[in-house]
Amino acid sequence: MIAQGVLRRLRACNRDLRLVGINTKAFSTGNYLCDAVMKVPPAVAAGYVDLLRDFCRRETVSLIIPCTDAEVMVLSQVSDGLPPIAASSAHATAVCYDKYKTSQILASAGISFAQSFLPSLYNGCFNQVVVKPRTGSGSRSVHFNPRNPAAFSDDYIVQELLQGEEITIAFFRCRNGTVLGPISMRRELENGATRICEVTDAYDGTVFPLVQSIGTLLDIRGSCNIQAIVKNNASITPFEINCRISGTHAMRVHFGFDEVAFLLADWIDNVTPPAPSISYGVACRVTREVVYRGKTLEELRAAPAPFFEAEH
Repeated sequence: MIAQGVLRRLRACNRDLRLVGINTKAFSTGNYLCDAVMKVPPAVAAGYVDLLRDFCRRETVSLIIPCTDAEVMVLSQVSDGLPPIAASSAHATAVCYDKYKTSQILASAGISFAQSFLPSLYNGCFNQVVVKPRTGSGSRSVHFNPRNPAAFSDDYIVQELLQGEEITIAFFRCRNGTVLGPISMRRELENGATRICEVTDAYDGTVFPLVQSIGTLLDIRGSCNIQAIVKNNASITPFEINCRISGTHAMRVHFGFDEVAFLLADWIDNVTPPAPSISYGVACRVTREVVYRGKTLEELRAAPAPFFEAEH
């Protein structure tokens, strides 16, 4: 979903771009947005970087835009023989990838973040809890108020189940340290993804210093997304940070916050984008179909390139 949104925005930006993609599947619904696609193993698998290096060389790639946590994590640590990678440093990525590490680093700097325990260290101090994987996203394998939080392995964390309004906060930090945004949205989720969101400036007085502090502490580069809970219409407590483009970026562009345009200006043009002028409104996500008439699934999976006659 994230990559498809990035591809759609790149197609709409009025630049002469050749867009190539990699995927763990030979055929997926996003292929039609690419000029070429190569199947690769998961980012954490042996051989992934070598295949990507050869693909980038063959396709003369100028910039890599990773769109999953695993890609960001792996590619932030590897640069030899690869084109520039639009991602934060290995340190920032490692901190954000591990929710327990995020809580420890931010707490040591005095920055608000949901108190988090490893299950083996949990002391039963919360009235309500949420147990979630230390790494990963998309609200998978999340457990609300399990009977025995300490029974989980330390591949999970235990957080207080915060009560209040959930917001998603996005900002873009250029390579020279300039912060664009932030933009805050109230949101409603469905299966871990944003279904409806509403732009709000109600918490800007708290959000602005928060993103400046996090961006500086971790030396974020590029897009960053903070998930947080607002308690009593005032205090903001982040519970997750993603230092990559997030699933709501395709919604934010309609309200003046165009992360893909920022990225191209910062990484391709080497200029600092102007501060965005953010408007207000509501966005809803809908599904759409891509149709390949007269094709079989076997043909699509065996195709060396996307089928541009797709209807959508």
